Amino acid sequence: MTLYFGKNATYAPSGGLSSLLLGWVSGGFAGITVTNTYNSRLQPVTMTAKHTNDTVTLLNYTYSFVSGSINDGHVKSVTNNLVAGRTQTYTYDEMNRLKTAQSQANSPDPNCWGLSYGYDRYANLLSASLTKCAGPALSLSVDNTTNKITNTGFAYDAAGNLTNDGFSSYTWNAEGRMAATAGVTYTYDGDGRRVSKSNGKLYWYGINGQVLAESDASGNVTSEFIFFGGMRIARRDVPSGNVYYFLGDRLGNARVVTNSTGSVVEESDFYPFGVERPITDTLDNNYKFTQHERDPESGLDHTLYRQLSSAQGRWLSPDPAGGSPSNPQSWNRYPYAGNDPANGVDPSGLLTIVLHGIFSNCGGDFQNGSAFMEAVRDTFGEREDRIFCIEWDSDGALPWLGYHYEDGIRRVLNFLETHPLEDGEQLNFVGHSYGGTLAKLVATGIRHVDNLVTLGMPIDYDIYRGAIPGLYINLSNVSNSCAVSSWDDWLQPLGSSESQEFLWGNSWHLSVWYSIQAWQALEEGDWDSYWQLSEWAAEWWAIHVAVDFSTRWDPWATHNVLHGFGGNSFRSAHTKLHTAGVWNAIKGECGL
Repeated sequence: MTLYFGKNATYAPSGGLSSLLLGWVSGGFAGITVTNTYNSRLQPVTMTAKHTNDTVTLLNYTYSFVSGSINDGHVKSVTNNLVAGRTQTYTYDEMNRLKTAQSQANSPDPNCWGLSYGYDRYANLLSASLTKCAGPALSLSVDNTTNKITNTGFAYDAAGNLTNDGFSSYTWNAEGRMAATAGVTYTYDGDGRRVSKSNGKLYWYGINGQVLAESDASGNVTSEFIFFGGMRIARRDVPSGNVYYFLGDRLGNARVVTNSTGSVVEESDFYPFGVERPITDTLDNNYKFTQHERDPESGLDHTLYRQLSSAQGRWLSPDPAGGSPSNPQSWNRYPYAGNDPANGVDPSGLLTIVLHGIFSNCGGDFQNGSAFMEAVRDTFGEREDRIFCIEWDSDGALPWLGYHYEDGIRRVLNFLETHPLEDGEQLNFVGHSYGGTLAKLVATGIRHVDNLVTLGMPIDYDIYRGAIPGLYINLSNVSNSCAVSSWDDWLQPLGSSESQEFLWGNSWHLSVWYSIQAWQALEEGDWDSYWQLSEWAAEWWAIHVAVDFSTRWDPWATHNVLHGFGGNSFRSAHTKLHTAGVWNAIKGECGL
């Protein structure tokens, strides 16, 4: 018997997953086919999951982002095509915060619920009021100078971490991570990941920071987790060998969990901020809202760095990333997902910096909200106000002169000063063309960078050999780096070796020079010189195109990704690298 947790994956032209077969067993269960479709803006339109060889449908959602004729990027409804009453609709206020949410059902249907949300001017969620039937109502008082809750029983420490909410107490370590609650203490490793609970559970992580296994205190594995494209798709229990498959929605919420033959063992809906509405619950599954573990001892969702209270609709500790000048609401460090939980997730409070190349700027593909920036944001799980493009060298001056790099470094470091990083916070860089070189120069001087991705970055030999005083690259402090290049892009390998750079550049110049001389000879009627000069031009051009750039590997990269992404010219091939399609195609190979 052969079991495939996932196989036969297909992808849309944009790079999004179109279909995946889960749980196929040779000579046995034919598996569950998951199918997704997208609109022209790469937003999900439908998500379905059904038994491959019969008519049993497990999940069937239709998403609408349109109100009237306008698609502003915010989901307006999620239609449940199996149970109409569980369809959810949303409205938003002028700050794009969730205003109302409700199910389609009405009383006395048990699926009936409706809520209206209220905020203060500082982005604090103050109330969740019932508009029909039932739901998790909320009423909070908040100090508008500290954004801390002042309801009876609430208390905070000097760092802004919640120590008591009137029902439970919480203790924190010196790095701002929860150390204990409800009689359970937590232990963390040097990267800030929770590795154990005092009740006898150990966590085992993969290279991308995902929990791949859980064990008892002696190291005996109790559960293994399988991921595909960053999503948890299966759990295998040990020693029973029982396998369960996770079917999620667009936010990663575990909506349906099946056993190895496709029977539903858990099914849930969720209120916007994460409170669960159980439909079927016969499995001891703790990974629920946006893929994170919901701790049974506290009911809190544990993310990489913080705990989320779905009942309060906010974090228990402040966001280590600080705020964004372009979004004043983000200076409040407690709200979850910018108070827009129907559209985004906020897994850890991260920061991603994107650097364009020369002759470019923070418009077009590098503008927040573009397909490319949205693809990058989705990969790293960023909120909209946690991904930034920083302008540098937009006039196209040659960065290898040195001072342009130095100016770019200053700009990035000045930006980081206004967005202070705390211990353990994840920092990502993405750089295109010479922006990739700048990203590496900046990363060299930062204590820790989690992910660094360069797209078509010329391997600047002057930088690598230390020819420019004060500029050098050493990426020993980068956890994961990836260099992406295209066969069709001649700019990327420039400088891959000093001799090849010289030969490639000078052979091109000589070919052009001889061609010009040949045409001048032709205009003068000197046919002998014309033919001789044309022959020399052709010979130098042949040398130019024959230069071996197969060694495009970046010597500092953890991953090197090389494909023929295409393009009508080397320039179009170079610019094609900063598109959503290319990003989605390479992110897996980059270890993201």
